[in-house]
Formats: sequence, structure tokens, C-alpha cells
Amino acid sequence: MIRDINLFSHNLISGPRLKQIVRHMTKIFRFAQNNRPGYMKSFTYENQYLRLADVVEPLWQRSYESQLSMKKHLVEKCMRKVFHILKDHKGLKIEDHPFLQTMKTEYGEKMCPVEDTIPSPVTKGYRYKNTCNLGPDIKGDRRTLGLYVGRSFDKTLTCVQPYFLSILSDRHKEIFKVAQEFLYQSSYEPKFKVEPHGNWKSVVVRSTTTGQDMVIFLFHPQRNSKEFIDGAKEEILQYFVHGPGKQSDIDSIYFQSSHRRFPTNDDFPHELLHGIPVLTENLMGSKFQISPTSFFQGNVPCAEVLYSKVLDLGEVGPQTTVLDICCGTGTIGILAARRAKQVYGVDITSQAVEDAKSNAIYNGLSNTEFICNKAHRMLRELVQSNKLGEDVVAILNPGRAGANKKLIESIRNCQKINKVIYISCKPVGNVLSNFINLIVPPNEIFYGKPFRPVVTVPVDMFPQTNHCEIIVLFER
Repeated sequence: MIRDINLFSHNLISGPRLKQIVRHMTKIFRFAQNNRPGYMKSFTYENQYLRLADVVEPLWQRSYESQLSMKKHLVEKCMRKVFHILKDHKGLKIEDHPFLQTMKTEYGEKMCPVEDTIPSPVTKGYRYKNTCNLGPDIKGDRRTLGLYVGRSFDKTLTCVQPYFLSILSDRHKEIFKVAQEFLYQSSYEPKFKVEPHGNWKSVVVRSTTTGQDMVIFLFHPQRNSKEFIDGAKEEILQYFVHGPGKQSDIDSIYFQSSHRRFPTNDDFPHELLHGIPVLTENLMGSKFQISPTSFFQGNVPCAEVLYSKVLDLGEVGPQTTVLDICCGTGTIGILAARRAKQVYGVDITSQAVEDAKSNAIYNGLSNTEFICNKAHRMLRELVQSNKLGEDVVAILNPGRAGANKKLIESIRNCQKINKVIYISCKPVGNVLSNFINLIVPPNEIFYGKPFRPVVTVPVDMFPQTNHCEIIVLFER
């Protein structure tokens, strides 16, 4: 919820109107749009699966063509908001700035043209990573493994099993059913997220298009001994390796014990209980090793569409230096390395950078360098060491929250960068601020030559939901 956060930078529109704009756009892209007051009053045992579908995949009753059209329309709304914020910027008059005139007359008061939404090759059963939590179902069974409907603060939070959701694959549903049976017979208690007691927190299932599966059990130790925790691990092994769960033939089983709600692997390492340590995914001719903490697009077939479009828009070629900013496990950088002269990737998460380095070695690449650092510091070091060529493309994929101001400032002020390709799954709030700071005329903060938005391409990475990925191309 957005209250007193200053989402837009120095000298841009602020105050009540800005908050109204951001709230409006956030509402449009809100995921659980049906978790609203009064919705749970009609929640019954008979309709619980429909209610869950309304929350998790709210477009499930729409034709796919109408979903694509709707998402383009929502992205166009965001692009219009950018134009109107720019227009109201102090000192920015349409008649004085040709780029604003172009936005108004040629782009229909949008930041740039918006192409038709690129469809996903698969629209159902496409998610290759899913998480289910434990909590009471509508009858009060506290060992239910599923997804939450309702809200915790008014005590309507209810756990519903995910077996009828169309975005989950049959394989994941099968694994969750086996995990549910295990939890029913476990001697350890479930841990409902709004209550302090209990042990089993959630179960994560990851898969690859090559047919490998990983299951991760998240466990709360409370204040118990090592022997207590070891007993839980032994239960998993007895059930999935020697007992009824053996038939599910899971390739990799991990266990993570932590008292935190969002534990990191650095503080609370995942422990391999059984099977192979990593899964292997194939993407556009490259292979990627997926560990329990690796970020990888949940819709792999559509990820190929997304990344191909990114590299095409960037016109990545033999003389191109690619900056993979917020690189994660190096997916974009490794794919770009097959076309580019040199790739530099940066991320602040040490485990992600180590995964990226391993993936580069795994693919036999010698023109990649992955660095654990803040991106603006890496840019400064690359410029100072004269490592950047003449054709430099920055690919920025910062996640839902967008990039911080220092990073955008460093990109803007690095004259070597010719193009920026910005990837976002939620073009609201700080992401719009990033766009504006790339575009505005030079000032005391952003003194580098501004970028101009060329095109926005929506890619439907998330069929049946309100979300889509967007690619925005900026050029000097």
C-alpha cells in the first residue's frame, strides 16, 4: 500500500495528484483483486475453488484474445500517465520540447508506441515454480496445503488446495497432493503464518522443461533442539525415499529451517536431503543450473519469446558490449553472450552472482564477467577502467520495485550507453519514475544526454492473470 513514499524524483510532480495517479495504476495491476471487503461473505465449501481461481487467475473466464487486448490497454494507460507527468513537470512546455510534441501528436499522448501484446506459447499449466503454504481450510483443518484466500487482519484468511487452478501443471498438482498426504501423517505441527506456533511452513515445487523436479520443505524450528529438527528431516526421507512418496519420483529434495518469514540462503542454507543438487533447464540453446534460490522465469516457453525480443530490440551483435544490470543468475547475459562481444553482469545478491558464474562456465563462455556489487559502482569502475566500447546496451531487469535513483542516475550520466532496454512486470510507481528520469532534459542530477523512448512491447508471461511483462526500448 502506498502512503507516504516519495515515488517520483526531484522536481517532478508530487503531492495529492501523484498519490492519486500511483494508487490508480497500482489498483489496475493488483494481483489479488478479488480479496476485497465482503468477498469472503459468499465464500463456501462448494465455491472455494472458484473463489481461489478468481484471486490467483482472475482472467480465467475471459478468452485469450480478450486477455491480450486488455493487457495492451492497461500498458497504454501507464504510458499515458508518463506523458501527463512529463507535461506537468515544472518548466516543461509541450511547445518547447519536440519529444513531448511527438508524444502528443504521433503517439496519442503516450510515452511511446505500444505494440500488440505478444502471446505466450502456452496459456495453461505454464508455471514451473509454485509455493503452497499451510493453514486452516474452510472446515478448520489446519494441515491444509494450499493458497490463501481472504485477509489476515479481519480473520478471513483461508487455505484452499490448488488442484483446480489452470496455471499449475498436472505434475505440480500431483506433487502437492503427495506432499499433502505427507503433512497429514507427520508428527510435526503446521505453522499458520499469522500464528506463532507450529513447524511446517510451506512447500515449494520447481520443475524444468527437461522433466526434472525439486521439492523444498520450509520448516520453523521454534526453540527446539537439533535432534528435533533432524527428526523432521528423517520423516521426509522415510516418506519420499522409502515410503509412499517414493512413487512420485522427485529428483531433488531440500530442507530449510528458519524462524524468519523470508529467510535468505546466506543466513539459513538449504540442505539437500535427497537427489541431485541442481536442476538443468534448456533455454535458447543454453543450459542453466537451477538451485533452490535461483531466480528463473516461471513461464519458460514464454521466456524464450521475451529474451529473443530483448536481444533483437538491442540489436546485439559482435561489436556490442552488454550490461546485464540486476542480472540474477545471469540468464539474459548468458543468452546475450552468444551474440555480443562482451557481457558484464551485476547483482547485489552474492548467491545469484555465483550461480551466474557457474552457468557461464557450464555453457563454455569466455566473454562474460559477473560481479557482486551495486550497479552504479560497477558502472563507474567500468568507465574508469575504459572497458566499455562504442556500442553499449544496458539491459535493466530490476523486479517489481524498479531501480533506485542512483542506478538510473549512473545510467543516464554514462555517455557510453547508447540504448537501455528496461524489463518490468509491474509498470507502476517507481518504475514510471525510472522512465521519467531517463527522459527528462538535463538538470543538476541527471546531467547526461537524455534517452528517448522508442517502443513498448507487452509480453504475456502470465496468462489468466492481470500481469504481463513489458519491454521498453530507450535510445540516446
